[in-house]
Amino acid sequence: MAEAKETKPKTTAAAKKEPAAKPEAAPAAAAPQKDNTKKVVLIVVACVSIFIIIPMILVFVFAAVVGNKVLKENGVKVDGKSGNVTIKDKSGNEYSTGTQSLPGDFPKDVAVYKGTITSGGKLTTDGKTGWNVVVTTGDSPAMVSQALTNSFSTNGWTTSLNNSTNDGGLLIAKKDGLQTNIFYSTKDGKTSIVYTVANVGTTSDDQMTN
Repeated sequence: MAEAKETKPKTTAAAKKEPAAKPEAAPAAAAPQKDNTKKVVLIVVACVSIFIIIPMILVFVFAAVVGNKVLKENGVKVDGKSGNVTIKDKSGNEYSTGTQSLPGDFPKDVAVYKGTITSGGKLTTDGKTGWNVVVTTGDSPAMVSQALTNSFSTNGWTTSLNNSTNDGGLLIAKKDGLQTNIFYSTKDGKTSIVYTVANVGTTSDDQMTN
């Protein structure tokens, strides 16, 4: 009796091929942080503006309005054109500074050294006026000293002090109720000469000298 042969099922080519694995989905990218950063910056700027900048502006405006009102009530006039400041009150007192020229009523008897006037001002209180002028020159202190000495000794001034060194000097002179103090010093090849002229009136010593 013939043995029955076991027959193996035939596998086709399609059956041998396994289905390809599906690729896993890539993880979602992290949300960008730029938008959040911008929001934080905007919030900080808004807070600073509301709580710091705006109150400061209001304070300055309030101070300017109140200050201007107080000045007007006391008869004070302020002129700040062209960088010059002039303050006057109703009593006739006056203060001015910032000009780069001699004040209009600067005493003509005070000889000003040739050079560049970097500052000029005056102060009037109780009917007496004082002036302040700063001159800059490239001349040495020795040249300045000689010129000042000659000018004040030949123009009717009485010199009470006249000291000079290689670095600078000081001259004090009086005439007709005016006292002129001149201080000069050198730095970086430039000599600065500071004039302070005051209306001090005539004393008994001045009358004896004259």
